[in-house]
Amino acid sequence: MTMDVQPIARTGNSRKPWLAWVLCGVVIVFALVDMILIIRNQSADSQPIKVVNDIVWKFVPIIFVIVGVLIASHQPHNRIGLLLMAPALQTVVGTFDSIYMSQFTGEPPASLPVLLITWFESWSWMMLIFPLFLILLLYPSGQPLSQRWQWVVRYALGMILVLLFLVTFGKTLAPADESWSLPNPIGF
Repeated sequence: MTMDVQPIARTGNSRKPWLAWVLCGVVIVFALVDMILIIRNQSADSQPIKVVNDIVWKFVPIIFVIVGVLIASHQPHNRIGLLLMAPALQTVVGTFDSIYMSQFTGEPPASLPVLLITWFESWSWMMLIFPLFLILLLYPSGQPLSQRWQWVVRYALGMILVLLFLVTFGKTLAPADESWSLPNPIGF
């Protein structure tokens, strides 16, 4: 009596959980480094409650990325896990962008790193707002509840692309506080 044993077919999503765990590790390491920098850079006249508040806020991206990686690794087809990782990644990258930009007292020179950081700051708020909006639309399965809601998801994704296009090709690039602006070399 012979038994036919079928090999387990790979679905092609074996990399998503692995990439999600790598992103989780990167976000946690950067958030911990940011906490250490907050503690090391506090001045003698710093209020302890403000330092504790700054450190506690650094746990927010860690919580987002851990929940996101657990969803992404257990349900690879559920987009909510990846959507939860976007705000965590934006928070960590944005923190190190602001550390780099803090070396300039006024308007920075128009170097490539400054232009890229300013460009990222111009649109990075979308990585906070739109994923949370899409999570509400796609909860719990990662798909809209019905086909009638598909247009809302497409509209939100279209808005992201339009806003990204406007920021990328605008005449100037400015930080979030708009205290200065630089001419955009690819703007029109």
